Parts: sequence; structure tokens; C-alpha cells
Amino acid sequence: MRQEKTGRTRFAMAMVLSLALAGASLGEEIPVLEADLDALVSLDFTDAPVGEILDVIGSTGRLQFVFDTKVDLNEKTTVSLSDLSVRDALRFFVRSHDLFHVFRDSTTVLIAPDTRQKRQEHMPRAIRTFKLDHADGKNVIVVLRTLLQTRDLALNERLN
Repeated sequence: MRQEKTGRTRFAMAMVLSLALAGASLGEEIPVLEADLDALVSLDFTDAPVGEILDVIGSTGRLQFVFDTKVDLNEKTTVSLSDLSVRDALRFFVRSHDLFHVFRDSTTVLIAPDTRQKRQEHMPRAIRTFKLDHADGKNVIVVLRTLLQTRDLALNERLN
């Protein structure tokens, strides 16, 4: 019991020390940075690497980027945008370079090549269940697969 109490005391002292070193008193909360997607950004680059341009967009909007291994950050490009929000600048830039982006949390953005395989690999998946009272499940699945052009539909015949 005594050793457990000492461990808790050491942990508490370490927390107080880390808060003091961070410049926060015990009564204050440490601010959490959030992305500012409405901040205005102007870009004027000639033959600059894609990674450098994304760094400017990310630092303006307080975003962190994670890149797929197939993204060439050293590819040279020219871009000239003025007074766009970070959201619009990011959207325009990735679309014009055959890339797509997915927000993983409030400040982290994944950037990958815009291919069907990469979209399936990186896009978040959702599972929704629909109970069919007045239709045959097999017929509905066939129609949905045809309309949506997807194979990711399943039928629970017991529950319809």
C-alpha cells in the first residue's frame, strides 16, 4: 500500500512540474489548438514543391498533414491564389493535383492520390442497418447494388 501511495505522489508531482514548465498554473486549463479553416490565405508560388505549399496552408489554418506513401511532395508546381479561406485553398489545391483529403480529427488531414483504390482504403466506413417491413431483402439488395455500383452491401435474411 505504501509503495502505491508513493507512486501516486510521484505521478502528481510530475504533473504539477509539467504544468509549471508549460507556463500554466494549476487553476488554468491548457489551451487546445483547433484548426482555423476560415482563416484567409494567399498563395503565390512558382515551381515550388507540393509539400512546401501544403505547409503554408497547414500553418495558416493550424492543420497537420499525414501523407499517403504515393504522394510526391517534391513535385514542382505553380499556384497563385489570393484571399481564400484555408478550407477552400486546401480543397482547390488537392483537387487540382489529383489528390483528395480526409479529416481524421479536428486538426489532422490525410492526403492521398485520388484513385478509387485509395479512396476505398482511406475513406471512413459506415455501417447502417435498415429493417424492411414491406419488401423482399434480396430484391432490394440487387437494386441498390445496381444503383450505387457497390459490392459493400449485405443482407441478413433472418431479419430481412
